[in-house]
Amino acid sequence: MLRRLVKYTIIGAAGTVAHYVVLIGLIELGLLASPVAASSVGAVVGALINYFLNYRFTFQASSSHLSTLPKFLIIAGAGVVLNGFVMAILTHLATWFYIVNQLIATAVTLLFTFAVNSAWTFKEKRHG
Repeated sequence: MLRRLVKYTIIGAAGTVAHYVVLIGLIELGLLASPVAASSVGAVVGALINYFLNYRFTFQASSSHLSTLPKFLIIAGAGVVLNGFVMAILTHLATWFYIVNQLIATAVTLLFTFAVNSAWTFKEKRHG
């Protein structure tokens, strides 16, 4: 389980890097003027990278993409909501620098999405 969590974390970092590369590239190359739109495109790219890498390497899934991808996207959306919720709580209750709050929110979200993706999204059906 720990090995899977480490893989999941590394792949999450790769997806985050892709998100930021797309965001910065779209803005700096003048392809999109809106940082929000560019960030949204980057988030989709990062999520897809995370999905395919987790499908193949972290969970070594054999289930169809038709059954796993929608589940993954639901959990990714829930992760975004959870991240925002934790950030809002910490921002209102704590006087820490916002980056500290984000690190905590990221850790909470990472653990949540890993647990749910392990138990639901990529859970293999046992036959027999």
